[in-house]
Amino acid sequence: KLYSAPTITSPANGSTVSISPTITFTPDPLISGQNHSFFLYKQTTSYIWSTANVSGTSVVYNGPLLNPADNPHRLVISSNSGPYIFSDYGVSAFNVSTTTTSAIANPSLASIIETLNEIIQKVKILIK
Repeated sequence: KLYSAPTITSPANGSTVSISPTITFTPDPLISGQNHSFFLYKQTTSYIWSTANVSGTSVVYNGPLLNPADNPHRLVISSNSGPYIFSDYGVSAFNVSTTTTSAIANPSLASIIETLNEIIQKVKILIK
């Protein structure tokens, strides 16, 4: 069975966001017990993050920092309610206007290093 594609409400298709810690979407209302898989790409083609088996209508983004230099970003969501039963893909292409922060719950080593480098630069400015 093919379900209707999930509709991504945040970050919305064509939008520019300053931070995107929570992804919200509307699944097919006629199907119960759906799980969702998420895939995020920078410059729409370079895979950077995914998560699977999410139920409900939102998920906290906990991947690497999002950078305007990597615009546009593309988020893809699929749904399933059992083996081999999938939806069409919900897609949102969006831009980020500033470098975003990663969720604290699952930071990547790269995001920790980047944050520490930012702190070092600010301390250097303060001690001048």
